[in-house]
Amino acid sequence: MKTNMKKTMLHYLMKVKYYILIGTILMPLSIYFKIQAPIVVGKILNELLKEGVGIVNYPEFWKDVKLFLYYLLLFAVLKFASELILAYGANKSVVYIQNDLFKKVLRFPVSYFDKEPAGSISSRVGNDPAQLKEFFETSISYIIVPFLTILAILYKIVILEPRLLIPLILPMPILAIGNYIYAKIMRDASFKVRQYVSEINSTFNETIGTIDVIRSFNGKYKKKKEFDNLNANAFKEDRRLSLLAAYLGFNFSDTMKNLTLSLVIIYFGIGTLRGEDFANVGMIYIFINYTTQFFDNINNTMMSIGGFQRSMAAAEHAFNMFEVDLPLEDLSDNGINLKGDVEFKDVDFSYVEGEQVLHSLSVKVGEGQSVGIVGRTGAGKSSLMNLLFRFYDPDRGEITIGSKDICKMSLRDLRKNMSIVIQDPFLFMGTIETNVSLNTPGIDEKMVEDALIKVGASDFVSKLENGIKTTVTEKGMTYSLGERQLISFARALVHNPKILVLDEATASIDSETESLIQNAIKTIQEGRTTFIIAHRLSTIMNCDKIIVLDKGRIVEEGTHEELLKLNGIYNEMWLKSLEEKCS
Repeated sequence: MKTNMKKTMLHYLMKVKYYILIGTILMPLSIYFKIQAPIVVGKILNELLKEGVGIVNYPEFWKDVKLFLYYLLLFAVLKFASELILAYGANKSVVYIQNDLFKKVLRFPVSYFDKEPAGSISSRVGNDPAQLKEFFETSISYIIVPFLTILAILYKIVILEPRLLIPLILPMPILAIGNYIYAKIMRDASFKVRQYVSEINSTFNETIGTIDVIRSFNGKYKKKKEFDNLNANAFKEDRRLSLLAAYLGFNFSDTMKNLTLSLVIIYFGIGTLRGEDFANVGMIYIFINYTTQFFDNINNTMMSIGGFQRSMAAAEHAFNMFEVDLPLEDLSDNGINLKGDVEFKDVDFSYVEGEQVLHSLSVKVGEGQSVGIVGRTGAGKSSLMNLLFRFYDPDRGEITIGSKDICKMSLRDLRKNMSIVIQDPFLFMGTIETNVSLNTPGIDEKMVEDALIKVGASDFVSKLENGIKTTVTEKGMTYSLGERQLISFARALVHNPKILVLDEATASIDSETESLIQNAIKTIQEGRTTFIIAHRLSTIMNCDKIIVLDKGRIVEEGTHEELLKLNGIYNEMWLKSLEEKCS
């Protein structure tokens, strides 16, 4: 187990330490009564044969029978209680892990999601911690308990007949080597299975999210084949695990048990022929029982190694997410002044090393100014805003707000003063009210209603039976694109940002809805620095400044009228938009 994973595992074990402590105290007690029971049975057998057939000391006999039943009852109760407590602790630890993983994921840099499939992330947060429950349970129930049972058996044998340790100890080196090899093979195979499971989840999530595209291009058969191949690979690796568990876990230890039992019986046979006192029926029963328990516990341990290693692979898979570096977020920074200018100074940026997206980009935006950003597809418009929100950091140069580098600000302080409306609006499951407020403290029902009125959404919301309390289903698909956009616009307004970004917010809506939003934009721009990434040039005509990007560089800058006079890229885009409008 890697050092970091050991520390992480120990951290979560300590959170449920009292459950583990109580459970592990009860376990040895249950083992004690389990080990004592065969001795009572051995005594009963010897008493039955002591005076000859048909002659029984009934008071002593029933006393021993009651003692035997008493031991069995205590064993059952203590074992049940300990396993129940440990299972509860295991469930709590899984909840802690999932909560912390989810909290961590919410703070991941956006670049992480560019590289890691959504299905893999959901598998690590949802499936892998649940698999860890098996680790917490099996490591105690099927590894620690068998180990303690084996020690107790060896101790009893030392007291009763030390010479019988020899046939039990002889196979131990072979079993230890076999266990080591078995565990290593299981660990490697288990990790591969977890990887396949992540790929299966990623493919499934991707398919569900793009089902309309897959069907429109007749890609369902190809997608099914891809999914079947992944499933077949996972099945093949999992079958390998099952075969290893069945063959090495059972056959190997079972063979050792039968061999040892044969040696024990031979030993007692020789003792009987020699007339030694220890070679009686009761003692034979005790040692056969102990030998069986000894190897059954070894067998249980080997059989549980498969589940244990699967859990360890899941732990490694999940805990790797804790190693992801996070951007500065929770620093206290009372000196931030977001009322000043926003400036990009010689900014270079690339999503992938060696593939630069922005080149030596410099632009200054005064407080309260509105800036339109236009350019052809891939020019770098959205990248500019990604840097402003610090979804990514620049490769070179700096971005300042109020003359302070945003890379030295905490993300929380930076983003609480900013809002964004994107082209493809997303609504969360809940109500219209919670989608606007995002459950932010201080935003009440009246503020939500006012924001909806300002963006012109009150008309359609008031027609709904429950108004702003109306339920929103997954992704808000029961609402039109325009309605979803208006709700997301109200979301930005109600948070009263000092800096507002509209990322092609009117690109996919109809002209009537666009006119509603334009009226809202005029209202909320007052006193705010506003960046408008435009698809429709009509939305930025009245901006204080328009920036034209081409291949990651600013090629034109000025007002609408100034740019038209340049007769350059902006003028070309403007004429094209007029042609499209006329057609």
